[in-house]
Amino acid sequence: MAVVGFCMGGMYALKAAGTGRFARAVSFYGMGRVPEMWQGPTQGEPLDALAAPGACPALEIAGTVDPWLPADDLAALEAAGVEVVRYEGADHGFAHDPSRPAHRPGDAADAWRRAIAHIGAA
Repeated sequence: MAVVGFCMGGMYALKAAGTGRFARAVSFYGMGRVPEMWQGPTQGEPLDALAAPGACPALEIAGTVDPWLPADDLAALEAAGVEVVRYEGADHGFAHDPSRPAHRPGDAADAWRRAIAHIGAA
């Protein structure tokens, strides 16, 4: 079984990767670190979860101009073993909801292809 999430759900998909319950995880623009405004005593960090024994392989789909995913966070995800795919010039939410200004059909199609291939590799 795989877990897939978008934005906050993508951050939780990264956290879920460390639970040992999933074979694969895909995060579409999920934050690598809990944003300051969301931090609290019950909010664990995605990077800590990814370092847990038995963490499943994870894929991060990210745009290079996404304000929620700075380059150093993407580098930290890669250092934690996450496969990170960057889409140059893409903003947050580029792979879903064609009615949104950030939508990029070509990049979205490629991102979905990669997500399905990642899940299928389980």
